[in-house]
Amino acid sequence: MKQKVFWHNPKNKNFLALKGKENCKFLIIGGGVTGVSLAYFLNIQGEKNIILIEKSKIAGGATGCSAGMLMAGMENVGISPFLKKFGKKKTNLYFQKQSEAYEEIKKIIRTEKIACEAREGPYFVLGSKQWGVKQILQEYRARKKLDQNVDLLNKNDIERELGTKTFSLGEKVHNFAVSFNPLKYTQELARISSNRGVKIYEHTPLLRQNRNIVITPQGIIQFETIVYATDSFFSGNDLNRIKTTIGVTNPISVNQIRALKLTTPMLFEDSEKRDYHYVKMTTDNRILVGYGGMKMANSELTPILHKPHLRNIKRFIIHVFPQLKLKIEYAWSGIFASPAKSFMPLIKFKGNKILLLGSGTQVFSTMMAKYVAGRLSKKKQSLDIFFR
Repeated sequence: MKQKVFWHNPKNKNFLALKGKENCKFLIIGGGVTGVSLAYFLNIQGEKNIILIEKSKIAGGATGCSAGMLMAGMENVGISPFLKKFGKKKTNLYFQKQSEAYEEIKKIIRTEKIACEAREGPYFVLGSKQWGVKQILQEYRARKKLDQNVDLLNKNDIERELGTKTFSLGEKVHNFAVSFNPLKYTQELARISSNRGVKIYEHTPLLRQNRNIVITPQGIIQFETIVYATDSFFSGNDLNRIKTTIGVTNPISVNQIRALKLTTPMLFEDSEKRDYHYVKMTTDNRILVGYGGMKMANSELTPILHKPHLRNIKRFIIHVFPQLKLKIEYAWSGIFASPAKSFMPLIKFKGNKILLLGSGTQVFSTMMAKYVAGRLSKKKQSLDIFFR
C-alpha cells in the first residue's frame, strides 16, 4: 500500500518562488481551491495586479487531499438545521448560491477546457442505524420544502441502485453531483489565471505582515488589500481543524461493475451520528472511501496517515461490498477547516484585510470566493445578509 495521495497531474509545471520586491492591488495568501478561485474570479471581473503566494505548491494542502466530490447542499451541517435556524426564504437563497457555485465549477471545467476527470451523476445519502434513518427522513423533508429533485429509497431500491444490502433507507439527489480530480482542477485553474496576468508564487510562505507589507523568505510584497485563504493553517479559535482519511482500492473489473450496477459515477455518504463515510468510483474503476472527522489541535496539523481511520475504511468496504475482494492501494489523511461557531464559512472584512476560511468543500470554496471577489469589486450581493 502506498501512503500517498492518489491524485496526480503529470502536465503540471511548478511556479517559481518569489525573489525580490513586488507591488500589487490584491494579495492572496493560500493556493488551495479557495485562493485560486478568488484569483480567477477577480481576474475575469477585470481586476488587475493580483498576486497569489502559496507556502508549498498549488493544491498541496486540503484541496489536493480531498475526495473530489462536488455536491450542492448543506454538506457540512445538513439542510434541516439550516432551515430551522434561518427559515425557508434565507435557506432557499443560500442553497441557490451553492447551486450557482456548483454550476460555475461545471462551466469553468467546460469553457476553460480543464481535463480533470469530471463526471456528473446523482448522489446518495444512506443510513442503516436508527439515528441515520432519522436524519435521512429529516433531510428528505427539508429538501422537499426547497423543491429539490430527490427520491426516498428503501432497502430494495438501494440494492438495485448500488448493489449493496447494507443500508435500509436513503435519499437519491438528482443532478447535483460531480466526481473530479481536485488536484488537476485547481492546478489548471491556477495556470489559466497565470496566463492571464495573475502572478503566482509557490514555495513562498508568509513569514510576517507589517501593515501593508508582507515578508517572505526571499522577498517582500507591498499590497493594497490582503486576503487570507489559508484555511486550517490560520491561527485562531474560530475554526475547527478536522482530520479525515481516504483509501483507494485496486481497480475492479468491468464484470464486477456490471454486477453491482455501478454504471454511473457513484457518490454516496452514509448518515451516521458521528463520523461518516463518503464513497465514489474513480475514472479507472477504483472505489474511493473516505472516513473521519477527528478534531485536531493547532499543534497537530501534520497530516500523518491515521491508522484507526484506515482500519475503519477497510471494515466498511468488507461490510458494504462483501462480494468484492478488494485491497487498499493508496491511503492518506488530510486536514481541513470548518467553522467552530457557525453554519457558514468564516468571512471577515477588517479594513484592507479579509479572512476567507473554513469553506470545507470545493462548492462552498467557489461560492465564497465568488462572493468575496464581488465584494472587492464593490458589487452589492444577495449574500450580504449573511456576511456583513
